[in-house]
Amino acid sequence: MCVKFCHTKHVLQSKTVLLEKTFVLSCLVSEKERTRKLVEQLRKWASRRHGRQQEVANALGVHKSVVSNWLAFRQELTGEQALALHEFLGVARRSEAFFWGIWDDQ
Repeated sequence: MCVKFCHTKHVLQSKTVLLEKTFVLSCLVSEKERTRKLVEQLRKWASRRHGRQQEVANALGVHKSVVSNWLAFRQELTGEQALALHEFLGVARRSEAFFWGIWDDQ
């Protein structure tokens, strides 16, 4: 009986470890996907007017080549850079929408 119980316990532990690894992997994948979407938003915003890559670089305290590398997926954003970029794009979009009279305060 101990063999069956010990085996069942081992199987449950293995499934728990597998679930933990799957969860961590799915978090990493979703983090990569969110970062990719953020860079796509940056690409769309920056493509609307010349000089916007420099504007982002100045706001985030990085060199313009770093922003260019993000846009080409040659370099990944750090967590802090991603948060700062997310905040910057939100402010930039609201400012632009307000300028064009399409801003909604909701």
